[in-house]
Amino acid sequence: MLKKHLIVFILTLVSLSGFSLTLKRAYDLAIPANGFDKYITLQTGETYTGGIYIGQTFDDETDSFVGDYGLSTKIIGNGAVLDLQHEEITVAYTEARFEISDCVIINGNIRFVGNDSGVNNLYPSGLVEYVTFYNTDDYGIRTLACGNDITIRRNIFFNAIYTGDDFLQYNSQVNEFLTTGVNVAISQQNTYNPIAQIYDNWSFFSRDSINQDDLYHFSMFCDYG
Repeated sequence: MLKKHLIVFILTLVSLSGFSLTLKRAYDLAIPANGFDKYITLQTGETYTGGIYIGQTFDDETDSFVGDYGLSTKIIGNGAVLDLQHEEITVAYTEARFEISDCVIINGNIRFVGNDSGVNNLYPSGLVEYVTFYNTDDYGIRTLACGNDITIRRNIFFNAIYTGDDFLQYNSQVNEFLTTGVNVAISQQNTYNPIAQIYDNWSFFSRDSINQDDLYHFSMFCDYG
């Protein structure tokens, strides 16, 4: 009965009408507050579309990080729906902190990406709590080469969608050992950094054959395949 109520609740939130706002627009307009460079308060009942990218990218031709370093960001969801439209919320190659709470995320995922090569180590930190992940692409949450001071707690994960094999971190090559369709996939590369703290979450798949396999709920991946 509890599962049925939760599913009905999720579907109700996802179907809420209203004009579409972009998450990137909300990010761009946000101002500093409460110790964060970007403090974003979303509106109850609204749907925000598209993803955001916070931090740098890796250029494999020059073997260097490029772009803006990234700003610390906090999103207070207030029950809003984030339809990422097959994009992601990514925090990469930065030491900026990202926190998000109290919203529904569909059609995308959250990724924390770090660098633990021993040279120019960069570890994002963050907190994800009271978020419902529904029919998310690839994963609900994925961490790569980071984990210390990342906490994932009191969330609902429902049906991460398998989209094929994932890509290696630095050269974007498809790797058969990095499967998608896992609700929470965390980095196994903890030589320099401990793994993420995960507790008090609820994970479920509508297909019994998948739901009975623990590895689809929470898995540890080698970032280098």
